[in-house]
Amino acid sequence: MKYFNELSHVYYGDSEENFKVVCDIFKRVRVRLEAQSDRAVYYEYQIKDGDTPENISHRYYGSVDYYWVVLLMNEIIDPDFDWPLGPNAFEIFLRKKYGVQLDSSATYVWDRQKILAGDTTDYHETVEFKAPNDIYGLDGTTILYSKNDVILDAGTPCNSHFTFTYWDGSENVTLPKETVVSTINARTKEYRKNEAKRNIKILDERYLADFVKEFRRLVESIVTFLG
Repeated sequence: MKYFNELSHVYYGDSEENFKVVCDIFKRVRVRLEAQSDRAVYYEYQIKDGDTPENISHRYYGSVDYYWVVLLMNEIIDPDFDWPLGPNAFEIFLRKKYGVQLDSSATYVWDRQKILAGDTTDYHETVEFKAPNDIYGLDGTTILYSKNDVILDAGTPCNSHFTFTYWDGSENVTLPKETVVSTINARTKEYRKNEAKRNIKILDERYLADFVKEFRRLVESIVTFLG
């Protein structure tokens, strides 16, 4: 996919290798701008249903032409895959991924009851565990964890037989899988992945002109070097 019509000889997304080259250039520009301004050159944004790289570009930069900046800022290779899906598109995605293919024409049967109620596939992840009290090291004076410090983070993928062992100040204690493992269905897993894509970074419009100028300069120098 050709993203940079204004940047001759540069194609973003033609291949993984080309994408990495462009992202490396972008990172160099970002580091330079942040060094010059002594502050982050971006701010956080949460994508809403209906948002596209183009309309975000128009909203913040006054033109859809800088949609590639929105994508590069977040290292998005394929907007169709890496951009969060809206409700209808998400349902279609679930049908295609977890339905049963009937023929080569990609017609699917979707077991709606299984998808909505529990789905056909279960996944497992860790449950948060906090220190029940202050936990000291072997010397009896060094505090390893204060009471309510998180010892085990939630949401880490694991198998159904995972157990967790920690030092309680006097001995190793192993927590059983019933305590530290949570089972989630495929729908929940896919929903979380889709929602996580909503958190992106937007280049501050005050640095847009400098960014494009520096980006073009670096691109042209690489094109010249490669001949």
